[in-house]
Amino acid sequence: SYFLEINSGIEFKHVISTLNILAIVQRLSKVSNLTHLTEWMVGYVKPFIVRYHDRDLRKKLTERLQKVAKKGDLVALASILNDKDVYNGDTRDYKRAMVKFQKLKKEYAQLEEDLQDKTTYGFGAGREIASVCSGVLAALLVIIITLMFFSSGSSVSDFF
Repeated sequence: SYFLEINSGIEFKHVISTLNILAIVQRLSKVSNLTHLTEWMVGYVKPFIVRYHDRDLRKKLTERLQKVAKKGDLVALASILNDKDVYNGDTRDYKRAMVKFQKLKKEYAQLEEDLQDKTTYGFGAGREIASVCSGVLAALLVIIITLMFFSSGSSVSDFF
């Protein structure tokens, strides 16, 4: 199956297929140390690493690949790049970030639209705050007057 992908016109498939074939050859031939080949492969697989969206993940993968390259193990190199969980997690996180970005763009557009009419901007929030404050103040006055009335046993007109 890797030979078919080598022939594809998609660069990252060509790159990973080449690595997988070389890893299979190393495993089957039981050659343990291919330091120069693995170091070359780290540079060769850059088109595959570029597919990841997260910049920190790309950097971390490159560092891991360079560590493995010093050992000369193509099989370990291929296993790092063939980890579907890492790629799926990166894709999932990218999609979440795109959804969040779209929401922020909509919110920005709405705020820009609201700011076009500067004469009424902020009045709604100001009225809401004023009504809440007046309601709280009225409730406090009612409670205080009620407590004063029941505590002394006199009428409300005695207080005023």
